[in-house]
Amino acid sequence: MGAGNYDIKDILKFLVELFTGIGDMIVTTEALSTISEDVGKYVVISLPSKVYDMGGYGRTTAMISLLARSKSFTSGSSTFSGEDVSTLSTMQESAYSKIPYRSEKYHIANPIVFAGGQKNGFYVWHIQCDLIIH
Repeated sequence: MGAGNYDIKDILKFLVELFTGIGDMIVTTEALSTISEDVGKYVVISLPSKVYDMGGYGRTTAMISLLARSKSFTSGSSTFSGEDVSTLSTMQESAYSKIPYRSEKYHIANPIVFAGGQKNGFYVWHIQCDLIIH
């Protein structure tokens, strides 16, 4: 298959199916700008780089972004919000339990986690993985 002939829709569908159940919901491409108060955690699946044609298979990077709503903390008479490390850690463990994974068409492996800051009231941890397309 030549470069540029990979079906992004199929790749995203595979990733969504693999990582469903980690958060209250799962979306593709980017974090939501507005979200219901009922959602405390969710996952964003994206493909942040192009698919490289390796002569018989494709190679790219998959990004699984874990988002957890800011948590309120009280210290003395002060209340502040911050990162819900416990929830993000549980989400990371759940994602890592699905990696490595190999199907007839895809192979995802080599996860690396890094903090992604805060976005719209949610703290973000990103998991970057190698994705091979057979």
